Amino acid sequence: MEKLIQTSAEAKAIERIKNIDETEWIVVLEPGKKINIDKINERAAYRGYNILLS
Repeated sequence: MEKLIQTSAEAKAIERIKNIDETEWIVVLEPGKKINIDKINERAAYRGYNILLS
């Protein structure tokens, strides 16, 4: 049973999360920090997301 747990999708996802570099996230914020929406949209578009502003 232990081997099944180690190879489960959940276990693999947790291992990937442990190795995430915060600079790879689209947005990393601290309370009170101003948000640069243009930069966020630029990075999202670069990653292939369609930006729809209303």
